[in-house]
Amino acid sequence: MMLAVVGMLALVALAGGLRDVSFHGGEALGVQEVQVTGQPVAQFINSLEGMPLWKALLIWAILLLIFVLLSLLLSPGLRRQMVIIFLRLSAVGFLLFLLFRYFRDAFSNLPIPDPAASAKQGPQGEDRKSVV
Repeated sequence: MMLAVVGMLALVALAGGLRDVSFHGGEALGVQEVQVTGQPVAQFINSLEGMPLWKALLIWAILLLIFVLLSLLLSPGLRRQMVIIFLRLSAVGFLLFLLFRYFRDAFSNLPIPDPAASAKQGPQGEDRKSVV
């Protein structure tokens, strides 16, 4: 009972502190037009060039620490499976980082498909308008 009273008092204090906060008006939910920004893959690969290796390793270490802390909540069998999956994904991600960083020229000549053209085609490359 005491914990409920303390929680309610904390909620009232929080609500009292939020009276100065201004909120923006609501926005309509719905489908909006997608803006294609040229070559996002090439921009991503170029952005990796400026990232130092120690920073990438630090990001992976922080993600591993968060994952280990969250996996302590799981059973030992499930934890083992999740650790194996995470280590595989980490290895693939780190190898892709190294490939994109040090062999960027090999990926710059890859043809990047136009998303707008692929949206107009069906699953087998047929035009969507002709599919009934």
